[in-house]
Amino acid sequence: MYAIVTTVPTKHLKFLIPSLTLATLLLLACDLSTVTNLLPSNASQPVISIQSPPSGSEFREGDELLIQTQSTDKSGISRVDLLVDGVVVKSDAPPIAGQDAFTLIQKWVAIPGAHILVVRAYNDKGVASEPASIAVNVTAAAPPPVSTQIAQATRVLPTPTTLLNPTTAAQRTAIPPTRTATRPLPTNTPNFPPGVYGISVRLDPPEPRRATPPTFYVTFLNTTGESKSFRWFVKIYEPDKPNSKGETSKKQEDIPVGRSELASPADWTVGGIFTCQQYVARVFYFNADTKETFEFTKPDNSGGPNAGFQFCP
Repeated sequence: MYAIVTTVPTKHLKFLIPSLTLATLLLLACDLSTVTNLLPSNASQPVISIQSPPSGSEFREGDELLIQTQSTDKSGISRVDLLVDGVVVKSDAPPIAGQDAFTLIQKWVAIPGAHILVVRAYNDKGVASEPASIAVNVTAAAPPPVSTQIAQATRVLPTPTTLLNPTTAAQRTAIPPTRTATRPLPTNTPNFPPGVYGISVRLDPPEPRRATPPTFYVTFLNTTGESKSFRWFVKIYEPDKPNSKGETSKKQEDIPVGRSELASPADWTVGGIFTCQQYVARVFYFNADTKETFEFTKPDNSGGPNAGFQFCP
């Protein structure tokens, strides 16, 4: 057996080596393309946006908010979740399975305070969209006026001075003229036990940033009959986390009788974040005698007043 050996002249090597390198790269590119086609494609994220209401809108307690969203995904939208202050309150699926575009209106009844509304869409493969969010502020409903009802209840009609029938006159004079004055007066004022309660919390600005820390405005209700002094402050938490992310300075202040709104110092901020984060503000007071901290509660014992908000760097 003979081996045939071909010798390439040295002067032609400088042309041959670049050609071999180029051919090798082309073969590798073809192989990578083949491998890429064989790998499963990664499912894309749905896209969702809030059409209305605009962020920063103001509402009254009891208003029905209509949150309109638009979701799109090539593989089809399976559901859209609405979260208020980090808690899912609505979850809706499109009427036709596999819709690649879904316009939805979700309803939420407003409660007092500053709130963050977040929507998130999911496609048929279970992939979630990036969240879209807005901030809204809800003011507490004003209590019904009492003075007009009292005035109507205590009004006494004048007794006629002209009597046409003596018998009728005797019957009228037998009726005690002060009977109407002793009737109990109706009132719509809530009969809460004596105490100092927290009603609601709002922020200014509604969407604070590191350069513009928020002022927390707290509405209190004092039913003790006299002014009470508290060293109160606001703690900030991440949703569903037990440890706080800081607090405002403590403020010794008199809380007058009835309903009043007091402002905290605007000295809370948080560092080390690079994207917008969700937080919840809660109201506390410090008892100097016992060295203990307590949270203000609502008059109906439904927990303490709080406000969800978004803080951006």
